[in-house]
Amino acid sequence: MKDKYLFDASSLVLIIGKIPNENILKEPVSLLITPLTPFEYGNAFWKAFIRREITLEEFEKALMLLEKLIDIGILNVVKVENFNEIAKISARRKISFYDASYIFSAKEENATLVTEDNGLKETCLAERVDVIDSQTFLRRLKIVRSNK
Repeated sequence: MKDKYLFDASSLVLIIGKIPNENILKEPVSLLITPLTPFEYGNAFWKAFIRREITLEEFEKALMLLEKLIDIGILNVVKVENFNEIAKISARRKISFYDASYIFSAKEENATLVTEDNGLKETCLAERVDVIDSQTFLRRLKIVRSNK
């Protein structure tokens, strides 16, 4: 059985260039994102471009890399349904609907949520969802890769 990891945009921005895209398909991991994640990811790079922290070329490269990883099946977009259950998590935990969608999706997929958001991490623990940050994910990936 593959280990599953669901990324929110805060973590995807940090790790996307570190995913070994030629070898990851052979690894016992499944990398997941929600349909919202590419837009949040793109928005993070847009903000960096507007603040003149990156060039237009770097902005475009970041988006092309995301598209490539989705197209070749390294990142898989999960279907998010059951908005009523997401609303219940949102109301119960007093978090945004889209943060609740990450928690709900991680539960549905039996995946570990990868996020840099400390508030979201706390809510995951309260909802009994496994959660780690991007650095922990990268350490785990190296351990998995070295055991082959």
